[in-house]
Amino acid sequence: MALENFVTYLRGHGRGPGRMVRTSAVDAPGEWARYAWAYRDASGAVVLDGVDTVHVRDGRIDQMVVFSGPLPARPDPDPPASA
Repeated sequence: MALENFVTYLRGHGRGPGRMVRTSAVDAPGEWARYAWAYRDASGAVVLDGVDTVHVRDGRIDQMVVFSGPLPARPDPDPPASA
């Protein structure tokens, strides 16, 4: 249901109708897979992008986790190494 709501939200985006495109190869070690995607408006501009992680059982997706938007910046980056 959450995925259906997400797609419905994208279809009603203020920049008009668009399309989902895969923007990376599929990385599939074992029964898990991940790939990057983007939702593009009619002009081809990226409205939103992200990464999906899926679990495959018996050749079918049985779990899906969607990450959309950029990752937040790390709050306390490592200080530069001293010379």
